[in-house]
This record gives sequence, structure tokens and C-alpha cells, in this order.
Amino acid sequence: AMAQPPPPNPIGAPLVGPGPTTYLQLYRDRQDALGGEYAPLYVPYVVNARRTPQELRDRLLSLSEVVPKAFLALVVDDDGVCRTRTLHRVQRYQSHPVTASIWDGRAFAFCGDVLPGNHVDMVEFPADPFALVGESVLPTVTHTTALLAAHPHQGHILPLPAGAQDTEQLNARYFVQIPQAYLPLLLTRRLTPRELWEQVVQAIIADNRQQACEVFVTWARVALVLRPDPADPANFLPPANCLGQARAHLAPAAVDEALQQHRWSLLTQDLPALDPQRLSQSDQVLAVLAALRQDRAAERAADAATAAAAKQPKLPSEAFPLTVPVWMLACGVSSERHLPPLYHHWAQAAKGERRAVFVRLLEQRAAEAGAATTIVPVVSKELLETVLFGKLAPAVYEADDLRLGLQPFSCGYVLDTRGGIVESRAASYDLMLAGLAAPTMEEQAQLSTKEVPFPATSYAAGIQLRGCSLVLDVVLGKDNLLAQAYRTLCTLDWPQMEAVLNVSAVYDPNLEANVLPPILRWVQIQVILVSWQANLGACSVTLAGPGSYSTFATAPAFTPLSIHSNIRHGPSWTFFEMWGPHSPCSTIN
Repeated sequence: AMAQPPPPNPIGAPLVGPGPTTYLQLYRDRQDALGGEYAPLYVPYVVNARRTPQELRDRLLSLSEVVPKAFLALVVDDDGVCRTRTLHRVQRYQSHPVTASIWDGRAFAFCGDVLPGNHVDMVEFPADPFALVGESVLPTVTHTTALLAAHPHQGHILPLPAGAQDTEQLNARYFVQIPQAYLPLLLTRRLTPRELWEQVVQAIIADNRQQACEVFVTWARVALVLRPDPADPANFLPPANCLGQARAHLAPAAVDEALQQHRWSLLTQDLPALDPQRLSQSDQVLAVLAALRQDRAAERAADAATAAAAKQPKLPSEAFPLTVPVWMLACGVSSERHLPPLYHHWAQAAKGERRAVFVRLLEQRAAEAGAATTIVPVVSKELLETVLFGKLAPAVYEADDLRLGLQPFSCGYVLDTRGGIVESRAASYDLMLAGLAAPTMEEQAQLSTKEVPFPATSYAAGIQLRGCSLVLDVVLGKDNLLAQAYRTLCTLDWPQMEAVLNVSAVYDPNLEANVLPPILRWVQIQVILVSWQANLGACSVTLAGPGSYSTFATAPAFTPLSIHSNIRHGPSWTFFEMWGPHSPCSTIN
């Protein structure tokens, strides 16, 4: 409800001149009672301060507003993203000496700033805001900044093992007090933990206040680190100091007339210029004009926000509501906002442009350092639909169908004669989706490629293996565990590859072509197994066997095909070089 003024002030209330009408102005312009020395602010809240959470809450409610009683909380918004809330002006409801109220003895706080109509959201202050959340393994301040810089698209840091290098075990409370100097940065904004670190904590460090604000900085570090889910190793829980869903923990209070009177009383104590009854006649006219300007500005801001929202890029779920959950499971992300760029580009693209988007991202990835190859596979109609419709792995009963799933045979074409034909079919498919061509049923059937692209040479086999790595990097994200493990596999030097694939020493150059499909088939089965697990929400398969370089979970036993080989070159050759056009080759026994 709008905070409409109650009956006029008592007779004799002193008149006031124009002053701040928002808390942002008040906190920004008011003299800092601590003079920027914030170490005393946090003394009661340190973990070993020997004060119970209830004692801290009672102490807070007894304090004045000389030092702003402003606190930061972390909640989960409706979109599944953790963001901060700023609660301030914490005050116990003032009981009426005669009339009892349901609000008696309860504490409330403002959430955000004064809005048009002199409205401010009010929430009930939690009963246990200063409880300890439990120790967390946290990267040091320097290491935290380095981890965020190394992963610019990640909003959180994954759980770290106890005793890991550049970590320490620390505790925090659910709420942390905000120093007045940084309150304007937080009052009206809802920041993700990463934004909090980059915009507020870095400002604290730049102001040489890290030690004085150590409790605040530690709280921000806890807010960045996810927790492992004991029930599901592939899933992660929100940070330890997250209250939970915003709707459940910090929902706006249902304001009745009594609580409205309490709210208006606090507003006019802090911002007396909001009360027209306390202004002189000339200032009352100015206040009315200011209110009108404020309302007009709010209307223009609302119109601008609506127009800006219409121009915002669509989220993947707006274009692919049924497929996004499958993509999120496969990519191992908890929010669609963290999906790789491919899906966000697809959400904006027309149907006939989706394959071109896929190709462009593959080309960009191939040009990056660390990619498995610079040769981009042809994006066939089948490869596009495999990813677009979330069919990353065939059903269990289809496991032996080499045409299905995301695996090396899906990426089997380069721009040679066969690849040119497939590319031409895919281009015709694009025209059909764009509505620029109307093929007959027979012509549509010809657009599909039913063949399995077995490699004719060892060189083509190497291209297939590494081309699949590019596709995994784009589809799952290059930091995805499966993409990393597969990239490691197909860029090993041959002695390591030989050990992983359980290859023994037999060499027969006359059977070169026979060994290539089994090796690719072995990798295909491994990728399919991992994809099955990912689509179930838990990645529990090791891609490439017992080597520690690619093991990211405990795998069920899987016996690779018995492949025998004798390679006549030195240990510095890579696997791709081994499959080069002039290399010795391997055979199956």
C-alpha cells in the first residue's frame, strides 16, 4: 500500500525546510559517525565474540540510528539466482499504551529506498539473523579475485576441498552490517555475489579498509562459494549464508493501518521533508510540485524500463521452453543464464539462421588457443538437430546406432567431396526452415544423411576425434568437465593414448582401415555413457579410463575394445600426428 500520510502532525510540531526525501540522499550526505574507521562496527559480530545471536539482535534493536542499522542478506530470487537485499532502519514496533496489536514486540526493517508516493517496502526482521552458518572452505582474498578473473562467465566458485592451496576455513553470520561509506552502492541494488565482490569489496580494498571490514569481506567470500549436495554429487547448493527463497524469508509485510502509522512515523523522523504538514506554506507548494515531478519521472522511468525490457535479448527458455532443462542438465548449470553462448544466440536467431550460428561459434572456438583443432567439422542437418532438440545421447536400446547421439561419428565430415554434399543438403535445409524454399516430401527425405561417415584414412580419423572436441566445447562449454576430459583424450601423445585405450604391440599396415572405426566407436560409447548420466542430472562416468588427467568421477567398469598397435615414432608425437597421412597405423587383432 502507498504510504499516504496519516492525520496532520500534532499542533506545535516544528516546521522544517526542504531536505532529503530519499534514504539514498540521507545516507550519502549525512556525516559518517565512525569517520570511515569501521573496525569497531564489527567487533560484536566476530565469530569468537562470545555473544549469542539473540544477544546481538537485542543489542541492535536497542541502538539509535546514529550509525545506520543497515544489513546485507543473500536470498534466492524467483529465477534461481542468488542476489543481495539491503535491510535498514531496523526498529521494533512501538506498542500503543492502550490498544493491543498483532505487531507488538515484532521488529521490522525497510528494504530499499523511498518510491514514488512515499512508499517503501517493509519486511519483518528475521528472528535469528546473526546465527553462524558453519565453517566454509574459502579461497583467500587474492585467490578469490584470481578465480573470478579466470572464469568470467561464472557467478559462483565451486566447492573447494579442505586443505587446498590458497584456502582457509572461516565462518560467517547470515546478516552482515554495511559500512555507511558503501551503503549507497547497495541500498537500491540487488547484486549477485560476483557483482558484490567486483563492485563493493574491490572498492573496500581500494580504500585500504580490507582489514577493518574483514567481517564484511569474509561474508562476501562465503556468498561466492557453492556447497556440495550430499544427496547428489553432480548438484550444488546455494552458499552457506544464503537464507533461501526471497519469497519465504524476506516477503513484504502485509501492512495494515497500525503498521502504516508506524512506517510513516519512521519516514517522517528520518525524512521530515516528506511531511507537507511540517513545511512552511511556500515550501508546501514546492513539495507538491516536487511530488508531481517525481510521479512524472517515475512514469517516464516505467515506460523506459518497459521499452528496454522489450529490447533485451530473449532468454533461451522463451524460445525453447521444453529443451532448456535438457541443455542445463547436459551442461551442468543451475540457471539458464549460465548456459554456453550457443543457446543464447539461438534464442535470438531465426530458424534459418541457427545452423549458421552454430558454424560461426565452431569457427571462433577453432581459432582460440587451447582448442583441439583448427579444422571445423561440417554442421550437418543431423548434428544441428541432435543439439537443438537435446538428443545428445540415444536411448539405451539404440546405443549401437552410430547415427545417433553427440559423438565422433556426428562430426565426421570435412569440406571434401562427401562433406560438400552434406553441406549442400544442410544449406537447403536452412532455406526450408527460413520459408525460402518449399521442397516436396521426396526432396525433404533427401535432405537427411543416413550414412555413417567411417573414416577412410587415419588422417580423417584424427579429424573426426578432434572435430568432436570442438563441438563439445561449443555445446557444453569449454570449461565443462566432459569437454575438458575429451579434449585431454584427443590431444594426448601416443604413449599415453596407448595406455588409456589398452593398446598392445601388434602392427599390420595392411589393415589400416579396420582399426579406425573401433577406436572411434570406443570413444563414442564413452561419450554416450556420459551424456546419459548428464541427462539424468548426475555425471558419474569416467571418459577415458584410469588416467588421472581425465577422471572426474568414479566410473562403472567398462572394457574397451581390444585394439593392438605398434607405433614407430618417438614419444613426443601427439595422437593427431600419429594419425597423420604418413604415419604408421594400427590394426585390430
